[in-house]
Amino acid sequence: MAQEKGDALVAEETFDFLVMIIVDYFLHSKEISNKASLKEDLVTKRKLERLESLGRDIGRRWLEKLAQDTPHLSTELDKVKFICKEFWTATFQKQIDNLKTNNKGTYVLSDKIFKRLVHVSETPDSVGQIEDYMVFPLGMIKGALESLGMNCDVSGDCSNAPSCVFTINVKEEQKEK
Repeated sequence: MAQEKGDALVAEETFDFLVMIIVDYFLHSKEISNKASLKEDLVTKRKLERLESLGRDIGRRWLEKLAQDTPHLSTELDKVKFICKEFWTATFQKQIDNLKTNNKGTYVLSDKIFKRLVHVSETPDSVGQIEDYMVFPLGMIKGALESLGMNCDVSGDCSNAPSCVFTINVKEEQKEK
């Protein structure tokens, strides 16, 4: 049992490190780090899109693996609850701390200690970079929701890192179905 916990901790820290390296590879390479307006740079925007796309692909595949033995989730709320419990636990080693909805296609998920930001938020030079480290997990969440048949936008507010609030807005054409 102790060995399993130790192995899980190593795997989790390895995944955190891998995500940090991926973000650094995509966004913080030397050729663009000297530019004054990093976010305005077209090359950087393309890199952010590629990073999100990578996260979406991984999120879709991961959700398909997790949900293969799950009965059909019929409602939007059931799908979001699956993300909060099963997907979050398998991906981030805990359930989401709080789920709120306005029952009109907006879901707010709160994670008091979003583990993917713990190492980043403790780094002194991470000011202004935390949003960069959110692109990949936001992509994963969006990909997982897409795998469940939900067309939505996903955003994250990590202004109080490592606490993070994720907002899922289901697009209008999805709500009509």
